[in-house]
Amino acid sequence: MYDSGVGLARNVAAAAAGLVILFSLGGCALQRRLIYYPARIDMPAAEAMAGQRGVDPWYARSGEFLGWREPRGPVDASGEGRQTPRVLVLHGNAGHALHRTFYRTHLGQHWHIHILEYPGFGVRDGRPSEESLVAAASQGFTELLATGASPVYLLGESLGTGVAAAVAARFPDEVAGLLFITPFTSLEDVAARHFPLLPVRLILQDRYDSVERLRSYHGPLFVLLAGRDEVVPVDLGERLFQGYHGRKEMIVVEQAEHNTVFSLAGQGVWQQIREFFPSP
Repeated sequence: MYDSGVGLARNVAAAAAGLVILFSLGGCALQRRLIYYPARIDMPAAEAMAGQRGVDPWYARSGEFLGWREPRGPVDASGEGRQTPRVLVLHGNAGHALHRTFYRTHLGQHWHIHILEYPGFGVRDGRPSEESLVAAASQGFTELLATGASPVYLLGESLGTGVAAAVAARFPDEVAGLLFITPFTSLEDVAARHFPLLPVRLILQDRYDSVERLRSYHGPLFVLLAGRDEVVPVDLGERLFQGYHGRKEMIVVEQAEHNTVFSLAGQGVWQQIREFFPSP
């Protein structure tokens, strides 16, 4: 009976291992479909939505579509016509850029908002991946640098914080500051929490290692976390913050979940965010 029990245990273990391997191999082929949830929209519908939300299409000097922007930047109090600092919004892994026009309510009177669209999202062609998202964000950032003299900040939201960290690593002296909303240490840390029985650290293709990338950046960092985040464990954002050695500040909205932190933060929190970053 003992030998039979051992044999049964071995068979069960082997079957379980086989299922894990099969699931992992499937994850390698399909994992980007599990990571990215783009919403598509055609340009006529997008332009109609943009008109309702008060933003215009944003094009590169080459004519390539980049995303959406406020029609013009606010003029500073001196009356000299100088534009206020610009912010490049790098959104999360679902929806499309026009779903993030609410940032104008919180920041539009102080920063000129540009919302990047990712490849494969909204009206933009392409396929989402870490490489393509970081390349698109880098293009948008360099376009802003080339078309104005005012500082450019990066606002990363969820997955977009990983994109923003990569851009900051590429342009550590040019990025004026980072605002991270529900960030994480790395995507593999998030995946390991959600799939503890799978070898995600071995098979994950897109890793978004923000901790490593922020080693190259030393500018101001503001972190906004959701205390009840069910998508990105709040301790991963706290660990990212604690490991950063530049000027920094953090707020945890204790009652907020991943998708309610924007509405529950309150105007006082947004004012604190605005005051944290230096004025030009």
